[in-house]
Amino acid sequence: MLPSLFTSSLVALLAMAGRAHSKAVFAHYMMAGATQAHLQQDIDDAMGAGFDGFALNIGDPTGSWMTTPLAQLFKYAETKGFKLFFSMDLYAAANACSGGSSGSCGGPNSYFPLLQKYLGSSAWARGKNGLPMISTFSSAGWEKPEWTAWRATLAGQMYFIPDFDETEGYYQAATGWWDYWGSNVEGVFSWDSAWPSGIAGSLSEGDISVDKTVMAGASARGKGYMMPVSSLQYKNAYGGNWYRAGNLNLPTRMKNILDMATPPEYVEFITWNDGPESHYIGNIWPEANGDEAAGKYASQASAPHKAWLPVISSFITAYKSSLPSTSAVPPSSAAAVGAMWYSTILKTASCPSDTKPGGFSLAKDQINWSIVLPKNANGYTVSFTSGSTQLASANLVPGFNYGATSTIKAGAQKMVLKDGSGKTLLTAASTRDVSSGCPDGIYNLNPQVVGLK
Repeated sequence: MLPSLFTSSLVALLAMAGRAHSKAVFAHYMMAGATQAHLQQDIDDAMGAGFDGFALNIGDPTGSWMTTPLAQLFKYAETKGFKLFFSMDLYAAANACSGGSSGSCGGPNSYFPLLQKYLGSSAWARGKNGLPMISTFSSAGWEKPEWTAWRATLAGQMYFIPDFDETEGYYQAATGWWDYWGSNVEGVFSWDSAWPSGIAGSLSEGDISVDKTVMAGASARGKGYMMPVSSLQYKNAYGGNWYRAGNLNLPTRMKNILDMATPPEYVEFITWNDGPESHYIGNIWPEANGDEAAGKYASQASAPHKAWLPVISSFITAYKSSLPSTSAVPPSSAAAVGAMWYSTILKTASCPSDTKPGGFSLAKDQINWSIVLPKNANGYTVSFTSGSTQLASANLVPGFNYGATSTIKAGAQKMVLKDGSGKTLLTAASTRDVSSGCPDGIYNLNPQVVGLK
C-alpha cells in the first residue's frame, strides 16, 4: 500500500486555501538547469505579459539536477504572487525509468516526494475548487484503477486537470470516456488540439471546434477545461523531424478563443521555453539548452520569439475581461503592438544533408503578422516589403488584427504600420533575411519573430 502524503494539518491547510481567479492563463514550462537569475527573469517576464503561472513539466522526478532550480522557482514565485503547478510528464518519466532511474518507474506515484514538499507552498496554483492544481502530459497507459489509487493517497485534495487526450473517446467527449474517467478528474487539458493535423489535432490553423466538443462534454458534467494555445511545432532533434503549422495558427486560435460565447476556465500556452520543439515564447537560456542539433535552429541569439509577448499580453487581458477580439487593446497604453514572423528558407530550398520534416508541405512562403490597435485607431494600414518587392498592404481595425502576405521573397523583410493620416508609427525589420539556399544545413522551419518598434 502506498503511504498517504497528507497529514491532517496539511489537509486542513489545503481546504482553507483561497480559490484561484475565475480565469487564468498559464505557460507550459520545461524544467531544465537554468541559473537562479534566469529563472527569476522568466517569472518576471511572464508576469509582465499577464501570465498567472507556469505549468512545470517534470519528466524524471528523481533527477538531482532539478532540486535547486525547483526550490529557487518556488521561493521566488512566493515573493511575487506567481503561481506554479506540476505537469507530470509521464512519458519522460517512463523513458527515465528505461534509462536506469528506478525512482521514476512508478508513474504518478514517483512524484510523491516532490508533491509532498511543494503542495503546501503559497505559490502552488489552485483550481476553482480551491485545491491544488495537478496536470499531466499523457496518461502513459495508466488505467482508471491506478489513478483512483493515486488520488486516494493524496486524500483527494486536488484539482486534477490532466492531459489524457491520447485515450480512446477523449476528443469525441464520448459518454464511455466520461463514465470511465470522470470520477478521477476535476477538469481536462488538451495538448494535441493546439496544432492542426497530428493524431487528433485541430482541423485547420487556429481551429477550436475539436476543443469545443471536449469542453462541452466537460461542462455538461461540471468539469473544467484548459485549452491549449501554441504557435507551431518544428523539431529536428532527439530523433524527431517534424513540422506542424505554424503560419497563422497562433493569432487565429487566440482570436477564436476571445470570440467564444463561453470561453474556457483556463488557457495554457505551449510553451514558454521548449527550444527543441520551437514553440517557445519566452527565453531560451544557453545553460538549459545544450543540445547541438536543436542549437542549429533554436537559440536566443539566432531565433528569439519574445516579440510575440505583447500580442499575447493583449489576448490575456481581453480573455480575463471576457472581451471579444474586436475589443482587445495594446498593453500599457501603447500606441500599438505587433509582430511579423516568417521562415528563413523558401519551400524550394534544397538541403542535401537533411531530410524534409514530416508535414513540410504545410509550411508556406509568406510573412505572417498580428497587430493590436487601440479603440480610436481608425484608418490604420500595414504594408510589407519582401526582398526588393513591395507587397500588398492591409487595412486595419481597432482591436485584434492578423493576416499573411501572399508570397515572400529572398532578402530582407519589413513591416510598416501607418496611422489614418499616412504617418509611419512603427516598423518591424528583419535581423535575419530569407535565403534562397539552405544556410543552416537543415530544413529550418523555426520562424524569425520580429516586433514592431
